[in-house]
Amino acid sequence: MSLRVAHIVPSVRPEPGSVAVCLHGLIEPLRHCGIDATITEPSEIPIADVLHVHGWNDEATPSVVKTLVRERRRFILSPLGGLSTGPYNPWSFRDKLRFALRDRRRIRTARALVAVNQLEACLLAREARHSRVVVLPYGTTVAPSEPNAVAIAGSKRLLYLGSLHPRFGCVALLLAIAELGRVADAWTVDIAGGGDAKWRLKLEAAIRRKGADDRVRFIAAEDLLTQTSLLRAASLVVSPSLHYDTGVSILQATALGVPVVATTVTIPQGLEDAVTTCELKRDALRQALHTVMSLSDADRIALGRRGYEAARRSLDWSVLAPRYAALYKEVARG
Repeated sequence: MSLRVAHIVPSVRPEPGSVAVCLHGLIEPLRHCGIDATITEPSEIPIADVLHVHGWNDEATPSVVKTLVRERRRFILSPLGGLSTGPYNPWSFRDKLRFALRDRRRIRTARALVAVNQLEACLLAREARHSRVVVLPYGTTVAPSEPNAVAIAGSKRLLYLGSLHPRFGCVALLLAIAELGRVADAWTVDIAGGGDAKWRLKLEAAIRRKGADDRVRFIAAEDLLTQTSLLRAASLVVSPSLHYDTGVSILQATALGVPVVATTVTIPQGLEDAVTTCELKRDALRQALHTVMSLSDADRIALGRRGYEAARRSLDWSVLAPRYAALYKEVARG
């Protein structure tokens, strides 16, 4: 009989930047490892040997964890940056008190916390969120061959694909682009954002005030087909998150051979040396953008190829699935 694993995500809708975008690709490779996996939302907690909870910043996930603790279920937790403090995810006195009095005990009932990279793992360990922190990035389904060279050579189109909440850096990105000067003149910017609609309205209004609405367009990309179409047309993808994140757009881009500029906190393990990285400062982001946008088409294609090869080696679900399966089997035995 197969081991049953249930993934609980904030939403199964593949909104830009959400884990639902990539997680479906794990299901079939897990079957080859003897694991029957499903994906569901917090409103329905299925019967399973192991539950993998993804998220912490949303309203529903803490309630799910509370239920799992009460029912003594075996689970692991990927907090997606929600348990890590930082300049763009500060904890108030109330947050700290709630964690000390309630959340700490529940979180430590998990068999492990899962971090997407070593930076997040070190902070989770340093802040004593759990005695066991495992680095296990999300994966992708890498294209059989690198398909994006024609698009990179044929245009200069920058793509942002993720939540529009300020914590994920879209505002910082637009400000950095505005400061680039002539190197950005030939480039257009596609903002395919998810999350609360109020952020899009604010950004659109700001773009109109600056007179840049002829170069910056906002696109609804709530399905994978649209996202893939945008990625295939992109010359550069930027993931400027200001806090720990899953790096979903980085995975999508490298799977298709699109070059990437990203902040260090959002780089999935395995891509650290394969994409252009920068620190969490606007001038650092501006410099990284300037470097990549100034490259020749051939050099940008080579940069995309480097990310593609690294993703194929380390982050294709066929490579990652055995690591996930090993963790699930260990938790089930315990």
